[in-house]
Amino acid sequence: MRFEEGATFGRYRLVRLLGRGGFAEVWLARETGRQGFERRVALKVLNPHRVESDRSLETLVNEARVGGALQHPNIVQVHAIDEVDGTWYVAMEFVEGPDLGSLLRALSKAGLRMPASMVLTIGLQIARALEYAHGAADIEGRPLDLVHRDLKPPNVLVSRTGSVKVTDFGIAKATTNLNSTSTGTVKGTPMYMAPELWAGEREFHPRIDLFALGAMLVELATGQRLLQGDTAAAIAGQAIFGDPDEEAARLDAVLPQLRPIVRGLLQRKPAERTQDAAEVVEALQQAAREVTGPTDLGLFVQLVELLGVPVPERSRKLSTLRLPIATDEAWSRLVTAARGEDVEPDPVLARPVPSLRVEQLVRPDTASSAPTVEHAPGGVDTGADTAVDGGADAATLTADRQRPAVDTRAETGLAGLAPPPVDTAALTQAEGGGPVRLGPGQLEPA
Repeated sequence: MRFEEGATFGRYRLVRLLGRGGFAEVWLARETGRQGFERRVALKVLNPHRVESDRSLETLVNEARVGGALQHPNIVQVHAIDEVDGTWYVAMEFVEGPDLGSLLRALSKAGLRMPASMVLTIGLQIARALEYAHGAADIEGRPLDLVHRDLKPPNVLVSRTGSVKVTDFGIAKATTNLNSTSTGTVKGTPMYMAPELWAGEREFHPRIDLFALGAMLVELATGQRLLQGDTAAAIAGQAIFGDPDEEAARLDAVLPQLRPIVRGLLQRKPAERTQDAAEVVEALQQAAREVTGPTDLGLFVQLVELLGVPVPERSRKLSTLRLPIATDEAWSRLVTAARGEDVEPDPVLARPVPSLRVEQLVRPDTASSAPTVEHAPGGVDTGADTAVDGGADAATLTADRQRPAVDTRAETGLAGLAPPPVDTAALTQAEGGGPVRLGPGQLEPA
């Protein structure tokens, strides 16, 4: 069939395209039923040409199975998986609002950072989602042993009514999966991957998600990513060798209550890391009690979205909002910017981030044993009104059997893996496609 606005797809009528990637499209659709039943849903429609050529259908089925087993206010609900004339789809809850990555980009473009009260509000809801997911069971009461494995800002949706929902369990590890990930394969997004994954660990555990949460909390509070670099080696080196104390100290100027929480989440040895999302929930609740500032997340989202609206068109929208009495600088600057007035870039955003010279960790004779990278089949960028983000910058890293001759056990307690330099801009922006091989400083087809 031809997918276009107004077209009928099974019991759904397509309203508008939310996003398109190499493996699927996401549509806002209207589901209709008998006696006038109607509701809005997000349809993730699999590209029929990809079903036979890769594991896209398996990924879609895994996402539906995991999502269908989860019922929590901070997780996107999955309603159904089915096919129409050979085209498979997943029907999901439609979340009216942007993803967290879009919010961060809008703030950064305007020279703003997220207010402390919003950092804690969003972080707390993500932590609650993880607490539930990590302990979830199937309909028979059997533990799912669920690990998300790709927790990152684009996979967190923030509604205009103030709810936060984790989405995209397509590469999650769970007992419901059709096939478990093959030995030697790691799926995820490099900037949020735990050090043990870079170091070759293949026993997935919830602490992987907790490290990603710690990285996200740093990014929310400071406006800068925890792990940065132009090469995979730079990102891996920071993930493996970074100092949690120094990283957590970056929060002192903006949200000191978050420092001990982040320090626990970013420990490089899994055994020393915060062990349970419930601990994070309790700690964030305590931090929120110590921080002043408006807590209306829906208002925050609407103000950030106004930053992308032409100034002459903002007055009408602003007149419908109850603007907060700003009690901290970040809120005050956001309100000023939303009104269309000039604000100086936040000085916190201009502070340099310490980096490691990890190129020295990679011996020249290890270049031949470069890992293989396969893009995770979820490249859907759903834009401002996203209902699901498949992670255009997600990637699958498959280590060769003979790892590079780098041993970091003495310093980290991990089996070391320091990949050679690679063009991560190409890696993170690629949509779909087959396996690619990482060579020194390049990204080319395998």
